[in-house]
Amino acid sequence: MPQIGDNDSGYILRTNYGESLKNINYLLHKDKSDPVEFATFADFGLTRYSNENYDLFIKHSPALGNMGKGGHDHNDALSFTLSNKSSEIFVNQGTYCYTADRNLRNHYRSTEAHNVLYINGVEQNEFYSASKDDLFWVAKQKAIPKVISVNHISFIGEIDYGKSTYRRTYFVKNDSLIVKESYSSNIEKELHFHLNKGCYVKYLNENSILIITQYDEKIRFTFDNGELEIKDYWLSPEYGVKIKAYKLIIKFKQEELNWYLDFTEKNEY
Repeated sequence: MPQIGDNDSGYILRTNYGESLKNINYLLHKDKSDPVEFATFADFGLTRYSNENYDLFIKHSPALGNMGKGGHDHNDALSFTLSNKSSEIFVNQGTYCYTADRNLRNHYRSTEAHNVLYINGVEQNEFYSASKDDLFWVAKQKAIPKVISVNHISFIGEIDYGKSTYRRTYFVKNDSLIVKESYSSNIEKELHFHLNKGCYVKYLNENSILIITQYDEKIRFTFDNGELEIKDYWLSPEYGVKIKAYKLIIKFKQEELNWYLDFTEKNEY
């Protein structure tokens, strides 16, 4: 199960996954022989698609937790995580801390800390840091995800973000993933992609790179416009822990951008 929202790494008793989590067994242990389709958990706001090559989770909570106050929610509407049979590849940045550092607390729950479209200085939902209580609440919920369509080959969701509507469409195939980004403004925008620890990248050309996992598995990542930047970031796989990993940022002004993941790459690269 990927990190979604806050994670303080705490527990009273370790959970026995075989017994205690039977009610969410589909989320954790979907049988690969099941029909390949999207499984949407509307009240919680999570959709999963799984096949033999990858496992995709899409976040779209219809309302913030704690009666709309936010609580442990992050600004991650329409964000995704993705793994293959061996490991997580695209991850959320994590939590790292609560009250020890207010700036870090707000960074790790910010829009730019998730795999989603980001406009500089614009949060999906507003939050403050004047008091310790502010670090657990959202001042105003503005981005309320709407699931437009879900079928066996695609998921379409949208939110109001900034001064326009952001729509994200996921098209799934057994050996590839295609995502269409739509934002009806030509202001400068960024797409953020956080790679898991151990992943690194190799340039193929100005619009294509190879993502190589810690197990030497290769996924081709291609996008049809914009400029790619690769930088370090601090991944927090558990509370109080930071590890350096790589982050992809695509900067673009067009109203639409498509990006692709191809899981059929071989070892000739």
